[in-house]
Amino acid sequence: MIKVVAQFFIKSGEVEKALILGKKLVLDTRKENGCVSYELCQSLKDDANIAFIEEWENQAALDAHFQTPHFTDLVPRILALTEQETVITAFKKVE
Repeated sequence: MIKVVAQFFIKSGEVEKALILGKKLVLDTRKENGCVSYELCQSLKDDANIAFIEEWENQAALDAHFQTPHFTDLVPRILALTEQETVITAFKKVE
């Protein structure tokens, strides 16, 4: 299993747009083979700090996700609403 936290820092006044795009990304991504879970979360301290918290069966499923039409359409649109660099961290489960 691979877990990913993709954190976006949205510009003031653009949060609602980012959430709309993010919700669409969640709906489409959850249908993908190999997607265990995919959630859009918002910081309790800062509404403009949003994150996708994901779990994938394997690297191949995650790599395929990056090539999907919804990813290649929606993620650049969300990135256009950010005010600083996005932080993406992938984790493996320690057993």
